[in-house]
Amino acid sequence: MSKMKEIMMKGMNKVMLDCDHATYLAVKEESEKLGCIQKLQLRMHLMGCKLCRAFVEQSKTISEEVTSMKTIDPDHYEVELTEDQSESLKKVVEEHKN
Repeated sequence: MSKMKEIMMKGMNKVMLDCDHATYLAVKEESEKLGCIQKLQLRMHLMGCKLCRAFVEQSKTISEEVTSMKTIDPDHYEVELTEDQSESLKKVVEEHKN
């Protein structure tokens, strides 16, 4: 391998994330701001990874549902889904699998 190619590969390995790290950053981003580098790494990974994009969408849907339940009764910390909510959530997850 040429020296230039070796340098480029090392650089790419620092920029590109595996799916485990990408999903970790996606979940982290829901609760706090990511740094510029992390945000760029996540965006680059999501551009090329259909599975992680689906994970992010599912995670956002779940977070939105939980948040909406908390606003109904902010003192109620135990979250229980109604049958309709459970079925609705299952349907969204199934739709995003494909």
